[in-house]
Amino acid sequence: MVDNQLPGYLALLRAGAAIGLGAPSEVVDTATMTAALAGVLGDRGLRHEMASAAGRVVDGLGAWRLVSSFEDVVAGARPSRGPGEVVVRAATMADAELLWHWRNDPATRENSRSHEEVPLESHLAWLGASLARDDRRLLVGEVAGRPVGTVRWDHEGAGEWEVSITVAPDSRGRGVASGLLAAGEDWLSREATAVHHPAAPAGGTGQRAGVAAYLAAVHTANTASRRLFLGSGYLPDLPADADGFERFVKF
Repeated sequence: MVDNQLPGYLALLRAGAAIGLGAPSEVVDTATMTAALAGVLGDRGLRHEMASAAGRVVDGLGAWRLVSSFEDVVAGARPSRGPGEVVVRAATMADAELLWHWRNDPATRENSRSHEEVPLESHLAWLGASLARDDRRLLVGEVAGRPVGTVRWDHEGAGEWEVSITVAPDSRGRGVASGLLAAGEDWLSREATAVHHPAAPAGGTGQRAGVAAYLAAVHTANTASRRLFLGSGYLPDLPADADGFERFVKF
């Protein structure tokens, strides 16, 4: 190691992801180093623990993220501009029927993880529970007082929030998605995001947490959503999962 590598070296040791053999300035005899390495090579359980710890520190996808980002720059992804300023407000139970129709729209279901139609009774129960959750924010976007879509934020921990966007069927093709996303981000940032502490009793006041990152899961076949997020400053973060959903992140 050289001096500027020391913080990373110590961090790996603290995480349990490496066996420390010392810095160049330290005198470590060959027998000591051999014994330390032999202990790892001969202990399958320890190697598994270290590999798991290393996977939590570095996921090995840096090259994929760089190449994906370069490809997106070359492709020149840009968001479309909306017909007017989009403003968002917190959803209420009065929006239940409107949100239900949007959720069951065929195009919405096609690009969702669940493709099934949702019965109204189930939707009402889901909406009531969602509005009561501290780790979810459900918003309705409007242009000149007319509802044009919805933005949902789900807290993923450590200040990370995953977004889901639904554009109203009668507003598609009018370029409202980028404005809807931007308004949703601004709203979440301004609200300083009250997150209920898992250890706190029900009905507690919760804790305050800032927004460290915005996340989005987009199906690889959904070119419009992919173009939206790339053009709005999101970058590839995780390759597609078994269901074909790729994750993007914006810091």
